[in-house]
Amino acid sequence: MTAPTATRRAKRAPIANCVGGVLSPLLANVALSVLDEYFMQQWTTTMATEQQRQKRRRHGLANYRLVRYADDFVVLVHGSQADTEALRSDVAQVLVPMGFAPVRGQDQGQPHR
Repeated sequence: MTAPTATRRAKRAPIANCVGGVLSPLLANVALSVLDEYFMQQWTTTMATEQQRQKRRRHGLANYRLVRYADDFVVLVHGSQADTEALRSDVAQVLVPMGFAPVRGQDQGQPHR
């Protein structure tokens, strides 16, 4: 058995360079903790148990969950397009005072089938 050989890239650049800054996602992570707190409060008071979520569905209310990684996030919604738009407004109300402006992506607000 022989040891693996270095690739051409490894031979040219023995020191790896980070692409993008490490400070920006860190600062965004700290600033977005406000969004985490908002959604956690909503979750724990109204959607934490299966019974609460079923009751919300019976009453025509949406269930939703925030998923975040560093400076990215997505809100998963089990509800209507109107529910999604209302949550988008809620997110904006939380983020704008923090200096963030939500940007609509290609698939944002689209139902997943």
